[in-house]
Amino acid sequence: MTFALIEVEAMAKKAARGAGYGWGMAEEAAKATRALCAVGLDGVAALAAALTSVDGKNLSEVRPSTLSGDWRGETGALCPVSTGAALSDSVQIWAKEGKRITNINVPVLLVPFAMNAARHHGQTVTLTWGGSQVVTDGSSVDVSLDHEYKENEIADMATVRVGGQLTSPSASHFRSAPAADDWKTLCDLAQRTYAPDTEESRRKGAGAGLTDND
Repeated sequence: MTFALIEVEAMAKKAARGAGYGWGMAEEAAKATRALCAVGLDGVAALAAALTSVDGKNLSEVRPSTLSGDWRGETGALCPVSTGAALSDSVQIWAKEGKRITNINVPVLLVPFAMNAARHHGQTVTLTWGGSQVVTDGSSVDVSLDHEYKENEIADMATVRVGGQLTSPSASHFRSAPAADDWKTLCDLAQRTYAPDTEESRRKGAGAGLTDND
């Protein structure tokens, strides 16, 4: 089954909220998911893996505690959404020397934030982890993934720097065809944001209520 990118974004936002993000960060996660799908990467699988890893955790412990030096989490792998948001917001700080990010979960989710950084700084940005590399000018990406790449991987080290050459920009995509299990993960998390069904809600018109007109 395929979904329009606006559908992916809407589901991703509710799923991120259901996993514990505030609405602002949930919107960042949703935009990142849509952006990955738009460049032909599996954003739904990446977000499903990222949300599963942080579900039930204290999010303040899986984001960078400072903008200086190498970035690492207080406990466990860094969250790519929180880390990515910090990355795009602080490009003027790290642009000269680049940034090293240690122990980062689902590093491919950093790609949309590297795109944001490139747009804000007006130059290309290169993101690398393991044997994978992505170069972006803010609108297009040149993706070279390691042959053993998986959406749910954890990278011991990711680096981001200003510069890099786009040689084979990816094509634009307008729909996503996620795996059923990954889509279900987002749906299950999104379900947490819905108000529970009660007798009062049914009396006020949610569903058929107490009257069967069929």
